[in-house]
Amino acid sequence: MYFLFPGGDKRYLFNSEIRFPLYSRLGMEVFYDIGSVGEAGKNSLHGWDAGYGLTINTGLGPARIDAAYKRAVGKPTILFSLLYMF
Repeated sequence: MYFLFPGGDKRYLFNSEIRFPLYSRLGMEVFYDIGSVGEAGKNSLHGWDAGYGLTINTGLGPARIDAAYKRAVGKPTILFSLLYMF
């Protein structure tokens, strides 16, 4: 999830993702993330994004490239990762 929030002492994150195989070691996923961070007794900053990505199963684990659209509009943020975060 890609949010630039200042620190706080209360936070939450929810991620929903559907993964499915395409061909051999190649797969795809679609996802939705929502989160919030803030301080107790003050307003919180909320954000969400949605996107899609490709997965290649390697000997080390899955390698991913994802395109995340903040509030599902505009130019995507491209993210690269190795292994699943959860």
